[in-house]
Amino acid sequence: MGGNDMRSIIAQILVLGLLFYAGPLLAQEWGDVSEEILGMTGIPEDSEADAVILFDKGTIAITLRFQLVIQRHTRIKILTERGLKYGDVSIYLGSDDEIDELRAQTILPNGKKVTLSKKDIFTKKRRSGSEKVFAIPGVEVGAVIEYAYEITSRRLTFLAPWQFQHGVFTKLSELILIIPEGFDYRAFASNAYVPDPQRESFQIADPQMGTSFVGRFVWRA
Repeated sequence: MGGNDMRSIIAQILVLGLLFYAGPLLAQEWGDVSEEILGMTGIPEDSEADAVILFDKGTIAITLRFQLVIQRHTRIKILTERGLKYGDVSIYLGSDDEIDELRAQTILPNGKKVTLSKKDIFTKKRRSGSEKVFAIPGVEVGAVIEYAYEITSRRLTFLAPWQFQHGVFTKLSELILIIPEGFDYRAFASNAYVPDPQRESFQIADPQMGTSFVGRFVWRA
């Protein structure tokens, strides 16, 4: 399959069900970019790419207060002038959602970092919910941009779809779902093949909840 075909693929996974409990969220790296990535000028998968998503990682879990917590970290390499548009970011929030720990930065080809200021993050109202919008500062051809955030929600029954491919080629897309072991859920993939998740369980001890077994499901594409 050619690069242009890969760019047009949007694979989604939708997880349905009522979630009850989850362990601590997984830490994700920030600002650690290799010299090889900083010096990258193109990708073999798509010679005409304006940008490439180096990774898009998400973790979905439930707190002890029965809240859905979503963490996401996205990193993009800008390859052409047309790719500068990927520095403009919009994050949708439901009417009851709260966003925290929102941060973004540009890592220039020389390694210098330009950080987003909180005063440059704006809220746009929508008919249902709102959007956080911002332009990552210092974006230029050859730079790497990244942004990360955490959303807390009470919408526990239906989870938003996860896209494994976007309008530009994605090198790594990873979704981690943490739920009680034995929980009955359904996942649907559309538009492209998505491999079955890796599965494991682990034990969590909590002074109030006692000891619980938790299931961890990881999709990578």
